[in-house]
Amino acid sequence: DVENNTFIHGQWMRGGIVLCDLTPDGDKILYFATQYHRPLQQDSLPATNPLFSGGSLKEIYAYGLKHQKKKRPNRKIPTYMGGAKSPGNTVPKPPSQTWTALSKSPYFTALAFWPADGTWTGGGVFNGSHGVDLFEDEHSLVPHNKQNLPKYFETRSIGAHPGGIPVEMVKRCAIAPSDTMTDKLLELSSQLEKQGLARCDWVFEYGRDKLLFSGEGRLFSLNGWSQCKAGQLLETADLVADFSKLEFEELRAPDNMQSW
Repeated sequence: DVENNTFIHGQWMRGGIVLCDLTPDGDKILYFATQYHRPLQQDSLPATNPLFSGGSLKEIYAYGLKHQKKKRPNRKIPTYMGGAKSPGNTVPKPPSQTWTALSKSPYFTALAFWPADGTWTGGGVFNGSHGVDLFEDEHSLVPHNKQNLPKYFETRSIGAHPGGIPVEMVKRCAIAPSDTMTDKLLELSSQLEKQGLARCDWVFEYGRDKLLFSGEGRLFSLNGWSQCKAGQLLETADLVADFSKLEFEELRAPDNMQSW
């Protein structure tokens, strides 16, 4: 809760998680997950990508800008990877090692999930609080096991985009950065690293004069940051949560978090 700087610990999952979107009220999350049977080998990661080599937020952003254009932006999904097609879209795709799930924050226990075709499809954005637009074709909108969705909840297809997520969809996302704040936040991240934060992962300006940032597995909050003396952002900030020493603990989502 950013108003009173409280944090509720949720669940862990062995695998990869990409947060796609939040509902306007923050009640539900949409995420893309990967869970392969064989672990990803370290030597298969691109050595030049600062995301995998401990680079700063500024280096990661610069790398993303440089490599945001795909070598084959117009490539199409292979036919054999297409979703299950049936009249009325009543047959869900079989489970896979990648999927999109909808759950109540801060838990991963899915209210509904949609198997993806590798990383060719999957992910999406919320359409308000009563719908979701998935990066799947129109024949792949049925949740696994035909999980019942509320009658008011609408699931729509925005197709698959192997050439990159459309800009208009990114701007709809609750976690999309503000274009006008990008340079300012990158400069703040550099200042925080100079003040002793080994790596600044994330910076966000909330409300009129509140700064939230994270690094080294910790989450910080700073009220009235614009009035803070130069070079004292880190030492003045309040520590909201420290995740650096946490270890896996099996946690069952409460019953009210497992239903709509």
